[in-house]
Amino acid sequence: MLQKQKLKTGKVIQLTRAFNELASSGEESGMPARLAYKLAIQISKLQVHAEAYQKQVDKLIMKHGEPVEGSQGQFNIKDREAYINDIESIDSIDVEVELLEEKIKLEDIEALKVKTTTLMALTDFIEA
Repeated sequence: MLQKQKLKTGKVIQLTRAFNELASSGEESGMPARLAYKLAIQISKLQVHAEAYQKQVDKLIMKHGEPVEGSQGQFNIKDREAYINDIESIDSIDVEVELLEEKIKLEDIEALKVKTTTLMALTDFIEA
């Protein structure tokens, strides 16, 4: 059901968001139980990397940013170029992830309201 692959961290984050959006659409509109289960497994496998990534991004925000007065949790980035370089360096790291081997059937998600960008991110996982 799952196979190991090496992907760049940026791609893993993109897939995590896309699978989460697809799952959310399925919860609202209904989707086959088999697909919901496969998505739940896939999301749990990717979530570990997404959480580690977010921790690093938070550290970079603290490193390169300064809190906005009167706001809670907002930061102005002082050196955007350095911040972007650091983010790109994280995005380019190869990580080994487990990905769905069996493709999602387009007919199983046809009734869902899904963003085009979500479908584009999941192209390799959808069988038309």
